[in-house]
Amino acid sequence: MRTVRHLSVLAICGSFVLPLLGESSELVCPILLNGQAGGYRAKTVVTVINPGSEVLSGTVKAFRNDGTPATVIQVYPNTVSEASIELKQNELWIRETDAQSAFLQEGWVLLSYQGTTRPIAAADVYLLKEGETCLPESVFRVPFVDAGTRLTSVARLTLDSSTGRNQVLNVSAYALVNPSDTKTARVTLSLKIRPEPFPDKVIDIPPGQRVAKFLSELFPIPLAEFPSPGITQSSSFGTVSIVSDSPVACGAVDLDLRNARYSQGVVSVVGSPP
Repeated sequence: MRTVRHLSVLAICGSFVLPLLGESSELVCPILLNGQAGGYRAKTVVTVINPGSEVLSGTVKAFRNDGTPATVIQVYPNTVSEASIELKQNELWIRETDAQSAFLQEGWVLLSYQGTTRPIAAADVYLLKEGETCLPESVFRVPFVDAGTRLTSVARLTLDSSTGRNQVLNVSAYALVNPSDTKTARVTLSLKIRPEPFPDKVIDIPPGQRVAKFLSELFPIPLAEFPSPGITQSSSFGTVSIVSDSPVACGAVDLDLRNARYSQGVVSVVGSPP
């Protein structure tokens, strides 16, 4: 059974307890994209660095939204859902997803490791046009994070009113992962952004599964009520608070709905101490 620590999502934003020697710890990357996506080929590149002096050993596992293994990690000459890592000091482990699927695969990645050194791990998401062989600049880099029960993220909504009515240009999107393999997580999301107030959103996430939603899908935002007199484009900022009865991991990004390749990147998600 997987045991996920109740830690802050970003170590720099809260205290955390170092694992005992030989104890297994886990980090989660809440965003994995692979395959065909609206005229692009999505590819995710996972990197893990060992910043410590001891050997870092563990596994990297890829999952679909429904929690089943995603056989997308390239370990030449095969494509696998799970790969082993063993890194000496300052060594780098890097693997790509195959990007050849005829449909878009969405999911998440679990990094399990042994020892007292916390690895530095992230996933870069790329969108390649047909015929491109070189990777362009990544659309966004998603850090591997700890799971927690109290998280907070930025909420952003950019509107264009040049046509006489508000249309969404940029919007925050959230990926929530329940890394437990035994317990359903009940997650309550609260939005603070004008105009207020908004009713809370409650989501049940079954064991091992992932839910991804736009801000505008989670909350019934009345676009016509956003004040923007004389302004053709306006942005509103707020926060989304996430409270869960068991640890979940969250990844948040700002998406450009006109061109996903020019999205604004990852939004910070911070955790509160237990």
